[in-house]
Amino acid sequence: MLAILVYSFLLSLVPLPTLSQTSSYSVFTYPIPVSNSNSNLTFALNLPPNSGDIFFHLSGPSQYSWIAVGFGSEMKDSLVFIGYISADGKNVTLSPRIASGNSEPSYTSSLNLTRLPGTSLSTTNNTYTINAQCSNCRSWSGGSLNVSSHNQYFIYAVGPTAGEGGLVNLKSDDLGAGLQRHFYYGRFTMDLVQATGSGGLPTNSQAFTANSGSASVTPLKIDRDYALWMHTLLMISAFLLIFPLGYLMLRFWDSVRYHWWVQSVGVCVVLVGAGTGVYESRLFNKSKSFQSAHQITGLVISSLLLLQWTLGYIHHKQYPQRHRRTWITYTHLILGPSLLLTALINGFLGFKFADASNRTVIFYVIVVGVNMILVGGVMVCKLKRKKRERRLSGRYANLSPTGSRRSVDELGLDETAYDSNVARELKGYEEDGRYVDNPVLRVS
Repeated sequence: MLAILVYSFLLSLVPLPTLSQTSSYSVFTYPIPVSNSNSNLTFALNLPPNSGDIFFHLSGPSQYSWIAVGFGSEMKDSLVFIGYISADGKNVTLSPRIASGNSEPSYTSSLNLTRLPGTSLSTTNNTYTINAQCSNCRSWSGGSLNVSSHNQYFIYAVGPTAGEGGLVNLKSDDLGAGLQRHFYYGRFTMDLVQATGSGGLPTNSQAFTANSGSASVTPLKIDRDYALWMHTLLMISAFLLIFPLGYLMLRFWDSVRYHWWVQSVGVCVVLVGAGTGVYESRLFNKSKSFQSAHQITGLVISSLLLLQWTLGYIHHKQYPQRHRRTWITYTHLILGPSLLLTALINGFLGFKFADASNRTVIFYVIVVGVNMILVGGVMVCKLKRKKRERRLSGRYANLSPTGSRRSVDELGLDETAYDSNVARELKGYEEDGRYVDNPVLRVS
């Protein structure tokens, strides 16, 4: 019995991986805007002497999809601890990651991370609370902590709020879950000499309400995923506005010249949009490999658009001389609508790939539907007008409009546009049911 008592006493002297009531630590806290108020992001750090372990506390507003603190002065080669809502929405997932640059950090399994009591998600106060011990975390691939530094650099960031930009909020148990670009970020320093002491942190989180042994280096910076917005705006503008307008320039207004210019602008917009898409893809882990259906389809469409533009240019150059359609013409006529339809479907895939909310996807589908109805309605009006013109031109079957052939020779109009121009000229020379002589027209 005496041996058991002695063993129990000695065991009580061994430090355990729990939070202590008294310890040495440094604290950084900074107000983060939430709606019309502020909520603090707080980070506290303790470094037990003669050990490779660290104890830390991280808390912040859960209205943001994730919160994070990184060890280092910049993202490159930084060790980052990220917290986000668990899949069931009742707890916090803690993910250790390494950042290779100004892009999404990647999960690392080389660190031994232990969640400590007090880690929770408060739905009442809308707060993430993370208490953890990390073994052998003072050095990692690409960096290390200088435990003798009074001004060790750290970085911090929070993700977008729920529903920001039409995106869904992150809820996952996956330690490598995809993250959306940070919404706010900043940099601070900590006194690691002050943080060195007996292992553990206070169990009372009220001890972390004020800065201690820390200083903000840069003010809170606002960030947005501008490349994603630019990519979305350019592609939607091209395939829902510019290309349909170019189509109407030829089929409704019978202008090959403006058709060519508008479609050329559309191709340039798509190429710039594809470039921003490639840039955006390199920032996130799930898109770096370019293996998704949206990315592959988008690159194929961008390449074929250059072919489509070239075929159209050749067709409209050759037609005034040959006055007949060739394989280039038919390829151009089939490829154009096919690319447009495929691009609109790929837009749907793109919104899903970017984790857009269902509301955003539905809105996109509605816009596409309305666009098709409008273009279709314009073409129906065009067909009705052509029928009237054909009836009118039939009344002058004995007339040969030699002057109208100039439209074909100079502008490269196809037969549909040519016939329409002829009918329009004929229509202009009927007054009160009588034919008015016109030097451009001659009697056969």
